[in-house]
Amino acid sequence: MPTAWTATFTDLADRGRRAVADGDHAAAVAVFREALALWRGAALGGVGGALRLLIVDGCRPLASQVRYFSEYVEAAPR
Repeated sequence: MPTAWTATFTDLADRGRRAVADGDHAAAVAVFREALALWRGAALGGVGGALRLLIVDGCRPLASQVRYFSEYVEAAPR
């Protein structure tokens, strides 16, 4: 069951994605920053063994997308 901060994080990330889709990159950057400021703990904390390997392997494309988006955000005019 998600905690309050993870539900808020997900809502903000969804708003950020919608802002990107609408071409409002300034709003997207602001909302993504707000979402990332909520993040707590290590990703996949408490998940181990084969399940962890399966999840990590399946997430590689998403991780690349996140990395490139992060680089985009850093390069965006402020």
